[in-house]
Amino acid sequence: MPNKPLNRNSFEPLYYQLTEKIRVMINQQFKPGDLLPSETDLITRYNVSRNTVRQAIEVLEQQGFVISRRGKGTYVASKGSRYELAKLVSFSEDMRQRGLKPDTRLLGLAQRLAPDYIAAELRLQPDEQVHEIRRLRLADGEPMAISTAYIPCSLLPGLSGEAIAAGSLFELLSSQLAQRISYANRSLSPALASPEQAELLKVEVGSALMLVTGPAFLENDQPVEFVITYYRGDRYDFMFHAVRNP
Repeated sequence: MPNKPLNRNSFEPLYYQLTEKIRVMINQQFKPGDLLPSETDLITRYNVSRNTVRQAIEVLEQQGFVISRRGKGTYVASKGSRYELAKLVSFSEDMRQRGLKPDTRLLGLAQRLAPDYIAAELRLQPDEQVHEIRRLRLADGEPMAISTAYIPCSLLPGLSGEAIAAGSLFELLSSQLAQRISYANRSLSPALASPEQAELLKVEVGSALMLVTGPAFLENDQPVEFVITYYRGDRYDFMFHAVRNP
């Protein structure tokens, strides 16, 4: 468990900072059903009050990360993956942080002109083509999401299926361009599984999915990817941290 002290000069309350530390611990070190450190242990480790610890545990319980059992302690909940909208990580990074093995099945790779709205988001020239990359994303062999990414061909000439299957597109882009992907704009909306999506994701036709779309940018504000991803609704919780302005 990370023992870095809480930042008492931060605008974020101590209970929220502690919530984040426990969440990282759950994702990286524990599995569903494991018993978390006791209130006393957390108080000692982070030099906080019992009330701060209880506030943090209450938030995590409300979010579905933990289950508190009176007289027995707090346990990691057996729940689907949480996707934190405020944090930009690739699918592969996200799954590894959760202790799961990410995998990819390539569904299609083609060069084409992008739909007009995607071309506008990527600031493409009228005749500029993109790689259209369709993938099934898996964790520990279980299908989690269907993703279609559009990347300008000029950024990744000669892109192959082997390169895609080898790892994260974020990592591939960063290595090829010698710049890291810095931020992304994301839109979240509900969707229902089509027959094709249901077959790939191993869910019933019409099952709830979550659709996430939007472009990703380099540090110099150049758009490098537009992604359309359908996540299984029974495997993902989408979360964000909202701070009210003073």
